[in-house]
Amino acid sequence: MKRNHCLMLFCLICATALFFKITEVHGKEQMTAVVTTSSGWTSGAHSIVSGVPVNGHRSVQNKLRPSISDLKISSHGPYFYRMEGFQADNISKFLISNPENVIWNVPSQSADEPNLQSQSSNPYAIIFASNEKAYLIRYGARTIWIVNPGVSYEDRHQFKIGQLDISAYAVENGQNDYDDTDGYPEMCGGKIIDGKLFIVMQRLVDWCPKESVHSYVAVFNVHTDTEIDTGKGEGSLKGIKLPSPVYNAGFPGSSSIHYLKENNTLYVSGPASMGSCSSGVGGKGGVVSIDPNTYETTVVLNGSTDDWPYGNIGSTAIVSSDKGYFVSMPDIYVDVSKNSVHQFNPETGEVIESFSSLKGKDIGSMAVDRQQKLWLCNGSDSEIVIMDTSDNSIEERVAIDPSPKLISFVYTYDFEAGDVNKNGMISPQDAVDAYKLTLKSEWTNEQLWGADFNGDGEITAQDAVDIFWAGF
Repeated sequence: MKRNHCLMLFCLICATALFFKITEVHGKEQMTAVVTTSSGWTSGAHSIVSGVPVNGHRSVQNKLRPSISDLKISSHGPYFYRMEGFQADNISKFLISNPENVIWNVPSQSADEPNLQSQSSNPYAIIFASNEKAYLIRYGARTIWIVNPGVSYEDRHQFKIGQLDISAYAVENGQNDYDDTDGYPEMCGGKIIDGKLFIVMQRLVDWCPKESVHSYVAVFNVHTDTEIDTGKGEGSLKGIKLPSPVYNAGFPGSSSIHYLKENNTLYVSGPASMGSCSSGVGGKGGVVSIDPNTYETTVVLNGSTDDWPYGNIGSTAIVSSDKGYFVSMPDIYVDVSKNSVHQFNPETGEVIESFSSLKGKDIGSMAVDRQQKLWLCNGSDSEIVIMDTSDNSIEERVAIDPSPKLISFVYTYDFEAGDVNKNGMISPQDAVDAYKLTLKSEWTNEQLWGADFNGDGEITAQDAVDIFWAGF
């Protein structure tokens, strides 16, 4: 096809996009769970579990890419990112369709970076703003890295593109009662809500909660990367002070930070103790809700009352405004035989049901998928327990080897051949990008995979047209 003809088609596509309100539409959604695993404190790997059972069973791939035991996981689009934590300090990117092959590996700290806790940045999570911008949560650091998760292997040295300073939340040798005087805010997770980044910080003092040093949530404008003064902090602190009894907010990690779109509410949970720390600071922990517009906080599950029988709050999951789940941990890190799992109402704080089949199990974390299935990591029996939250029935138990620790869900769609930008959507921009490729004499296999909509081995203007119409 002649170039001027291509140009006319291109103009037609762009003009049509201006006349119609185009909504990026998904194809048939497919979900896959990525699970980090560990064998004690010595080694770990990741497992892949299919989202949909076939003949009543989900498929599983275990012991992929063996590594250290301290592994965290985040996902975005068809990719997942595995972080090697304490004193390993690196991030590996994988494509879900090839979960053993590392696309690239990058360090999570600079070679000469000062002021790291135990000389380790200890990466915890990646919070994604877009395909090209995300925030790297580094538990052992005083700065959040702004990163480009979409960098190629060749440009991986350009992964870090900026940083956010949260050192105000941990002032070494600070003079105020509310200062975290060990100098490390212990950031542990976050969410992006309507253009605002919410970062949860435990603010432990020498690894333990302190009654006068509350956990905080810092809020940043994603577009300007400047901190927002919420008016809810102490002294000059701009963030949101979390009320007692949640002193160890965000423990354990991503399994304690949730956003519920239906009522536009952020939920943060945590115990009030940790390991060998003295108990009793703020009771036994709880769950706090945060209004992302007004920054008002409300204690919705209170473990500080005299009649609280459930022990410290561990992992949590929020399904709806009136249905949530939490793990009770009377002895953190000590005796899991006392652990239990309960359903509660996030509006009233009422504990509704306890599950005898999960009593005494080491449920380290849990997560809810888009089909309202609750996935629980059962370390006692090396399995994922999948619960249907509509009736709390156990749908399946999936054997994981070694023991499961954390879960992240990867969502892909069945029209990947037309998704030029590989963000799980087909949009007018994909048509524009596919057209641009027709003007190039050469393209990579990856570009061909993304833009050859008809699968005929050629990228043509017709591919751009087909991609455009698939967006309706």
